[in-house]
Amino acid sequence: MKVMILEDDELIADLLESLVCGLHADMHVVKARSLTEAEKLWSAEAADSLLCDWNLPDGSGLKLVRNIRKTNNHAKVVMITARSDKESVVQAARCKVNGFITKPFDIEEVHKRLKTLLLTSEAEDESTLDIQQMLSRRSRSLVQLPGEIDSLQILTLIAQKDSLSPVNLAREWRDMPAVTARLLDIANNYSMGRSGKAIHTLNDAVATLGTDMSLSHVLAMSLDISATLTHPYLAELAGNFKEQAEKVAKTATILAEKVNADSQSLYVAGLLSRIGELGVLKVLQDINHTGVKLQNSDIDLLVKDWAKVFGNKLKIQWRLPLPLRNLIGAVHLLPEGASNTQVLIMHVAALSAQGQLNTPPAQKLLRQIGITANTTILQGEKG
Repeated sequence: MKVMILEDDELIADLLESLVCGLHADMHVVKARSLTEAEKLWSAEAADSLLCDWNLPDGSGLKLVRNIRKTNNHAKVVMITARSDKESVVQAARCKVNGFITKPFDIEEVHKRLKTLLLTSEAEDESTLDIQQMLSRRSRSLVQLPGEIDSLQILTLIAQKDSLSPVNLAREWRDMPAVTARLLDIANNYSMGRSGKAIHTLNDAVATLGTDMSLSHVLAMSLDISATLTHPYLAELAGNFKEQAEKVAKTATILAEKVNADSQSLYVAGLLSRIGELGVLKVLQDINHTGVKLQNSDIDLLVKDWAKVFGNKLKIQWRLPLPLRNLIGAVHLLPEGASNTQVLIMHVAALSAQGQLNTPPAQKLLRQIGITANTTILQGEKG
């Protein structure tokens, strides 16, 4: 199902995107920030549903709804508004609006409302597509990493939000690749559009978004129907990849501290070093929800074939800063002639996670970093 979100506040639009994509395996979102942009996108390709802000910088969202209703009475239309007066309700009813989302948001209520309004039996059955086609299509839309985010835990944090700082929240979520990736994505979109400053760490992402918005986004992620991998083999692989990523992150931090290099961005890079594999697993779980049967051997081949594609596309899709992308890339392949200390550290950390710290290539890189070659035992290193 294709859903258009017309909302000029990009943080709200991103929040709605997270909620919509978590409703069903086959959700594709396009976003517009103005009436003019939305009209062009709708003319080019109509969506199945529209989430539409009432007040926009260049007019009323009802104008778009009226134009849609001239030829299309099937699309679901949900208005986003703080209005509740009788006149506004009558106007919307005349435009055949299907429902309302009122501001300020109650995330759980919005999730329930969207589920009721948007999910229909008319949604395209993804199980009729070839798995390769499904992966190709999903690589072009929002993909969130699998993660066991406890809604109750997030609601508890929301109840305590007045006593929480961005540092508190970043510490709470620092070992969660899914949360780190999504908040970096949203914070970079917000920050780059205003100051042009790139956000590299979870601390900075939470500080940029603020406590309320960060909590709202993570709560939205916790409501994703397939965030937890229920397929046993997918869950096992995800655990292995997350463990590998955590080893790289922790070892990179230790190495950085030994040579007085910035450790925060290296930790993030390590934590996100398996986003390609995890992204594929998340989509395969979505596909599994549609009833497609997945064999373990097929899963192995699909992860092998698609991990690099998803990894490269997700780094761009999530708007990760180029230096952070390069650090993640160095985990998998050291660029020829690389001399940047942080890049070298990331590759050494990857070799360490693979139990190859005592090999000649790793020892040579350690000397380049400035660590004596016989320093082979790192805190937390088990290889």
